[in-house]
Amino acid sequence: MELFKINYDKEKDIAVSFKIDEDFQFLYCKASGKIKKGSLGNNSADYLFGKICQYYFQTQCYILILDFSELEYEFGDRLRKSINFFKEIGRDEAEKENPILLIKPKDAKGINSILDWIKPKKLIVTKNYEEAIKLSLKLFDELMNE
Repeated sequence: MELFKINYDKEKDIAVSFKIDEDFQFLYCKASGKIKKGSLGNNSADYLFGKICQYYFQTQCYILILDFSELEYEFGDRLRKSINFFKEIGRDEAEKENPILLIKPKDAKGINSILDWIKPKKLIVTKNYEEAIKLSLKLFDELMNE
């Protein structure tokens, strides 16, 4: 049996970076590059999901901000795991209800088609980074004052 080397620290087609606020209220994920069409993009989409998992489980934030403003995506089904992140990984009903803020790319045709397909309930589309940060602070404040 032959074993094949894997490296989940890098992906040639996309770059992913993260930021977090000082109180661990939100996790900001910036993805740039291209997720290829259909199954050709599986590795990139899985890489993105895996990186979000890694950083989320190390930070335990309440809100995930996905900045796809520089991500090229046309179609495929694996990106749904990242867009539906809390539903995918939620360990209890409260965690499954955490909000996700999405900043769409300029050419949002592919993203719009996947959103129409999966219809994520806790996803809020924002226009830009500043709007996403402002809204995440508001959502966290609402949670604390419930």
